[in-house]
Amino acid sequence: MYRYPSPVGGMRAANRNLNDRSNSWKKTKVGSHSYRGCGNLSPGQLADSLLWIRRALARWWDFRRPTSAHATSWGAMNFNRLVMHVAHRLNLWNFGFSLAHGLTRKRMLVAFMFHGVDDHTQKKGLLEYDAGMDKRLFTYSIQAITRHFNVVDIEEFLKLATGEQPLKRNTALLTFDDALQGMVEHAFPILEEYGCPSVIFAPTGCVGGRRLFWHLRVSNLFFRLDSSGLARLQAATADMPSVAGDIISFTSLKDEDARRESCRKAVEIMDSMSPQLVESIIGAWEGLLGNEYVLGIKCMSWEELEAVTHKRAAIESHAVWHRRLAPLSDEEINIELRDSRRELQRRLDRNVLTIAYPDGSFDDRVIRMTEAAGYRAAFTTKRGVCGVPIRGQDLFKIPRLGVYGRDEYEVNSCVGSVPIKYLLSKISRQGPNHWPGGD
Repeated sequence: MYRYPSPVGGMRAANRNLNDRSNSWKKTKVGSHSYRGCGNLSPGQLADSLLWIRRALARWWDFRRPTSAHATSWGAMNFNRLVMHVAHRLNLWNFGFSLAHGLTRKRMLVAFMFHGVDDHTQKKGLLEYDAGMDKRLFTYSIQAITRHFNVVDIEEFLKLATGEQPLKRNTALLTFDDALQGMVEHAFPILEEYGCPSVIFAPTGCVGGRRLFWHLRVSNLFFRLDSSGLARLQAATADMPSVAGDIISFTSLKDEDARRESCRKAVEIMDSMSPQLVESIIGAWEGLLGNEYVLGIKCMSWEELEAVTHKRAAIESHAVWHRRLAPLSDEEINIELRDSRRELQRRLDRNVLTIAYPDGSFDDRVIRMTEAAGYRAAFTTKRGVCGVPIRGQDLFKIPRLGVYGRDEYEVNSCVGSVPIKYLLSKISRQGPNHWPGGD
């Protein structure tokens, strides 16, 4: 597992930690992995780094050369990528962690959020969710997290969050929503390699592909759609809700990008509809085109969930049908909360402590009913670092941070920038839950 030396307090101490190492690029071995220290560079290493930066600047300048209206924004974007490359190359993210601890005298407690992990060379689908995170990027993510955080299981996380156990190191919890099947093959070997426990939030009604998420059904329809199928949909719009006709009217199949954009727009529009209207539209489309499911993306089976519990994974609740809880009636919310917890405990013979609200949907009523249903805590999709200790109803709106990026540098930037944003949230005096950049 990647381990860095403990950050030292104060900016002066942090600078001393960075500058006083005589062999700055020495590889420190921990287990079967290694990392590079940071500090003074030898003349040869400095020359190599400057040459690399010069080439990166040249590439960035080439990106800015077009004189289109978007040249400035493209330049800014690629300058950001340049900064990410330099920070990763020179291990500058380490200084941010030392600085955050030196200024606040506190360690960070973070819940990181993932969804699917898969192999992008084999995956079908049109939406970003369909593809999930490529297993190569997931490896970079786990490397970055374990480099800066001690990864713990859900029980230890709750003890740290409530102050029952002192927070002595930067600590992280790895959470995975939806219990997607691709994790078994592509995520768990990596988690095992780095010795990381995890939490899987499973929607019990969807386990084993018994029911598919509605957006997967839409993506599947657009993936299979051909010109004759589109003509059938266009001819039947009079018998559908008007919004279905609007979606069909802008659908284009001229190329793969047009198909993908049409699917993305359809999901975006339908995401704001009631579940009943969404189901009626999808049902009408599947009635015309058939419902053969070719994407292959579905939740794990009960047998697979049982198997991963032996790989340090805790299986927690994600409600029953993955419905947004806030708009539901009290009776429906109770079913989602209580039935899912009861089913998980019966099937897996273990206590269920927490829930992740589907789509991050909750309000004060949902919080009260979640606590009454026997849960000890609940996770949201709000961005932020946990403000330790967490008390009362705040335990039922724990923030998380999504990990994202298109390459190794962006993933490392996503994780490495956590202490900087943490400091900004402290400076704003709105607390760690008020995360720079919004929700």
